[in-house]
Amino acid sequence: MNVHLDTPPIAVPGETCTAIITVENSSAVVRAFRLTVAGVGDWAHVVPDTLSLFPGETGQARLVFRPPASPEVSAGDHPFAVRCAATDSDDVRVDEGTITVARHTAIELNLRPSCARARRRATFRLHVTNVGNHPGRFQLSADDENQMLSFDLATPSVSLDAGETAIVRLKAVHAAARPGENLP
Repeated sequence: MNVHLDTPPIAVPGETCTAIITVENSSAVVRAFRLTVAGVGDWAHVVPDTLSLFPGETGQARLVFRPPASPEVSAGDHPFAVRCAATDSDDVRVDEGTITVARHTAIELNLRPSCARARRRATFRLHVTNVGNHPGRFQLSADDENQMLSFDLATPSVSLDAGETAIVRLKAVHAAARPGENLP
């Protein structure tokens, strides 16, 4: 048996890309070959995972990659291996490759508490989470389109690794707040 793996394209997190696996039955009998992928987790699989080939026949399967758009799979190169095993013998071939996962930048913001009861000012905690797949530095700002509040952030930017959360103090001041009035 002969196995050849095409070079996969760059994988965009949250999207699907494929590479072609070509298998040739170089034996003198009809054979089935089981194809598996290792090294990249459950975000890659082979379709179909079994090829039945006549002697001298060549068949193809697709190696499908779909890295999640999350911190679980980091941006950059990820080595993997495709294993092709004859189902009726110990004949096994392995072809190795590398898939490059593109950068995915995303943050999640959560304000706690979501509402405050105060006379003129309130202090909040802004939870900033890097839900992308690479480290990043994020600039923070706050504004009020009605211009009734002014804001003071404890820090104007945060540097976060993928999956990391920072908590930033945020003070809101209402220019003409009445006692007991809710601030957004």
